[in-house]
Amino acid sequence: EKAVVLYNFYNIKPCSIEEKTINVVPHLLYLGSINREKGIIELLEAAKNIKTDFHLDICGTIIESSIQTDFERLIAELGDRVTYHGYIGKDKKEELLRQTDILVLPSYREGLPISILEAMATSCAIITTPVGAIPEILTDRNATIIPSKNTEALTIAITDLLNNQKKTEMMKTTNYLTSRSFTDKSHIDKLCSLYR
Repeated sequence: EKAVVLYNFYNIKPCSIEEKTINVVPHLLYLGSINREKGIIELLEAAKNIKTDFHLDICGTIIESSIQTDFERLIAELGDRVTYHGYIGKDKKEELLRQTDILVLPSYREGLPISILEAMATSCAIITTPVGAIPEILTDRNATIIPSKNTEALTIAITDLLNNQKKTEMMKTTNYLTSRSFTDKSHIDKLCSLYR
């Protein structure tokens, strides 16, 4: 009865849906290290199957050499539908998040990813997996949650949001409002209250 969960927090500038960049085609974003357990290979394979127009930005450093060949092959096959940025700093991350419609993080395991909190704060819809603390803060109102290691489910989830603007916009708005519970100030206030 004395246990309390203190969730992660974000410290980037929030961005309401009205402040976001309006894209000609929807923008997807992957933000994380490039390794198998992040689901990056499934994401790229799913992207190859999608017929609807989109652009995918991938950010992160390759930390697992065993997938590098497959990763680079899939990037090449997607051509101009994907941009691999490698490691990015905070300013570039904030710029990309403001342009993003849907964050995709199909991880096999997580705690509570800060990239999800940052996506919420910048009014992104989210596609992710039910791992770690993710199901504790996301519902079907602000995310599509799919099984990990499942390219078919990922393809369907992305296609659904690309073709359903109303659903995507609802997720963006819900995430922006929900993100207020995960600011750095909110985190500090909760931490201080535990000591009082």
